[in-house]
This record gives sequence, structure tokens and C-alpha cells, in this order.
Amino acid sequence: MTKRTKLLSLALVTVMALTVVSGAGVLIASGAQRPARCHHSVPFVGCFSGHSQVIAGGTSDTGTGIFTLCGRSRVEGSQITGTQYPQPYQMTITAANGDTIRLHVPPGSSTYQIDGGTGRFAPVVGGTGRFALQRSTSGSEVIFSGHLDGTIIFAS
Repeated sequence: MTKRTKLLSLALVTVMALTVVSGAGVLIASGAQRPARCHHSVPFVGCFSGHSQVIAGGTSDTGTGIFTLCGRSRVEGSQITGTQYPQPYQMTITAANGDTIRLHVPPGSSTYQIDGGTGRFAPVVGGTGRFALQRSTSGSEVIFSGHLDGTIIFAS
């Protein structure tokens, strides 16, 4: 390759780079939207159990479970039942390091919806799947057990 060919190649690459950069500047200046963020869905499965308490106007659940992505975790759930309009069941799953996933189950539904998270779950933008929760009495105690099986969606 001659010196002249190398210089022409360098000049061509420089012009192409400037064209791309100035074109991006025109897109931004014109208000064109950037491409949407990508999301990726990951399986989210778990089972949990613990003790329920009937409190004024609802129930409160505390227990433990094991979940994909979280491992052994603490679960806390609640539902307000003493209102004219049914309220969703709210659950927080707390991993051993304190990172959380928040989800809810609409009244009368067997499907969870993920609302968000903290720590390594902060980029969570949603997720859904099957949800089951059963309560029973054992002597004077009310115990609960359940499972979920679906997905969790992360922003990339």
C-alpha cells in the first residue's frame, strides 16, 4: 500500500466518522427519539410459607421462602380486606443481602405482577405469572404456604 493510498483511506474513514457523528447530532437536535431500552425476561419461581395474623381490616403474613435469583429469602405479605372495594395482596421478597422484589396479586386473581425492586433488582420493570396462596389453621396458629411461577423482566 502506497503512502498516497494510506492517506486516502485515512481521509475516507475520517469523513465517514464525521458524517455518522454529525448525523447523530442532527437526530438529537431534531428531537428524534433514541431507540427504546431493551428488556430481558428471566424465569422466576419460588415457594414460601410462614405465619399469618388477622389484623384489624386485613391479614399480615411473615415467613421464608426460596426463589430463583434470590435464594433463601424472607417474605412479608398483607392484604386489606375491611374495605368496600377489594384490595390487592402485596408481597415483598427480601433476599439474604437485603435486596427486595415487590409484587402484588389483584383481588380474585391467581396471577402476580411485579412492581419493582431494590439493590440488584432495581432494574426490574415488571413480570407476571401464576400465584397461589393457601391459609390453614394449626391449633391456634394460622399458617400460610404458597408458590409462584412466571417471569421477571429486567431493563438492560
